Amino acid sequence: MQYSRFNLRAGLCMALLVAGGLISADACAALNLLEKLLAPAIGTKPGFSEGKKTYDEDTLKPEELKECIVIAHRYDDREAHRPFDPDEITKARDDLKKEGDQIKAEIEAAQKNPVSEEQAKKLNQRSTEYNVKLDEFNLRVNTANLNAKTYNGAQKQDFTAFNNECAGKRFYKSDLETVRPTLEFDISPILAGKKSQ
Repeated sequence: MQYSRFNLRAGLCMALLVAGGLISADACAALNLLEKLLAPAIGTKPGFSEGKKTYDEDTLKPEELKECIVIAHRYDDREAHRPFDPDEITKARDDLKKEGDQIKAEIEAAQKNPVSEEQAKKLNQRSTEYNVKLDEFNLRVNTANLNAKTYNGAQKQDFTAFNNECAGKRFYKSDLETVRPTLEFDISPILAGKKSQ
């Protein structure tokens, strides 16, 4: 008995490699910029003597300090809520490739040794279902790549701004206490020395 035509997509391996280009997060991820910025204030007691305040290019004024805190918080918050999971996508890609290789091997074997009509239908059904999964996966990868591009661009912009405007600069604890109530988020856990996860 002659076997039915098999519908496995010819570009199987090529389509799976699309995910290999998933944009990775910036190497400076998970730096906890806010903890680094506020580190000098951790553990200091309110009302300690600061002496006479003088502001120079290495000392943040209150409005600059607030902006640095906001940039660092935004960066850290975005890092904690990535819109994609590269490890999960890599695993899904590997699983799909393995499944595709199995189906391809079965089709090649069936082309050498014809199978029954029923076996051919089952193999074609598996191939069709696989191609649907492949399309869904590639759509997910394309979406993840777009999200990653937006995410990485925003992270890079904030990281650059932080490095240019905030990194390595001093601030007065009294200025920190002045800007704290104006923040839309709570920095108390950091100032109490509790590390964020």
